Amino acid sequence: MDQKKILFVVNYLPGGGLEQVLYDTVEALKSSADIHVLSIYQTNSHYLDKISCYCQVSFLDGYRHQLRGKLIKSFYSRLFDTTWFQKILFKQYLKKTHFDIVISFAEGWSIELVANSELKGTKKFVWIHTDFTKNESFQNNLAHYQRLLQMFDKTIFVSSNLHKAFSNYLSLRTPVIIHNGIDIDRIKRLSEEANNTNIPGDRLNFVSVGRLSHEKGFDRLISSFSQLHMTQREKCHLTIIGEGQERAKLQKLINENDLNETITLQGQLKNPFPVIKACDVMLAASRYEGFGLAVLEAMALGIPIIATNTTGFSEILQSGQYGVILENADNAFDDVLKLVIDNPQYAMSYSDRASKRAEDFNIRTFQEQVRKTLVYEQYN
Repeated sequence: MDQKKILFVVNYLPGGGLEQVLYDTVEALKSSADIHVLSIYQTNSHYLDKISCYCQVSFLDGYRHQLRGKLIKSFYSRLFDTTWFQKILFKQYLKKTHFDIVISFAEGWSIELVANSELKGTKKFVWIHTDFTKNESFQNNLAHYQRLLQMFDKTIFVSSNLHKAFSNYLSLRTPVIIHNGIDIDRIKRLSEEANNTNIPGDRLNFVSVGRLSHEKGFDRLISSFSQLHMTQREKCHLTIIGEGQERAKLQKLINENDLNETITLQGQLKNPFPVIKACDVMLAASRYEGFGLAVLEAMALGIPIIATNTTGFSEILQSGQYGVILENADNAFDDVLKLVIDNPQYAMSYSDRASKRAEDFNIRTFQEQVRKTLVYEQYN
């Protein structure tokens, strides 16, 4: 019996939570399906190298890098950024190989391409990782998203709360919930490697991890740290791990609020776990979050979590049982930072509960659910 051919369509692979889940998914399927990954935009990251070990990776905009001349490249880039041109290229790509299942693995371009493609004899799945019902674009275009998501044969959510959030607005076909999983042994092993970053040993160390984008709320953290009295600033430090389009904006906020001695933008780290382990508390200030893989990974190391009330964080932390849940507001961290700096035990008391909760999201359970849903197509 031939293996199923499965195509995952992503927007790009810069490195982050979604890319880790894609790698875990591909790894789970490597011996039971013929896996292909199509990235709409071409980027380089260590995740790309890892994923390429198990499957074929292609780029929809691969032709762009063969062009010569700034004018031609500029024209092609503008053309490629249009949805209609991406649809043409995607149609040509699909003519080369028949797939049994094509999966949109990210919101935005990926959903548009897969939903609108004509795939005879192919099933279309959408895997939703983030709560984009909170986006203004979603709210203003409900009918459009209803039409798009109805074109899929199955909708996969990374949390029960995320499913509920979408169900408030849309009627979805065959919803399935597959919680993201973590390899706890791997995380602990990697956390023992050398930590080459400058984590001050004489301060209470906070850490926050994620793509430097608006929805992750790092500007909220900078604002709250700016509210601290100078004597409190001298007692703490925040390390932000990640890269993204808002780096310059965030660094400007740090500079304007004289926080260079208090907050460090560490950038993307191939192995962030030694840094996370060296810190005392993780802060997660997302405006919306479908799951929260970085939070779960920190919990596996016994790091207490203080997070905003998003669909993902609330489910992982069980509405405050396994970590501190704050109102999802721009000033949510103002008071709790002062409290934790003056009384660190307030957060530390969650350490044991956090590590125990992380065990509920074992990578093996995730792998079994992925194979059940994609290879054997057993519906929940």
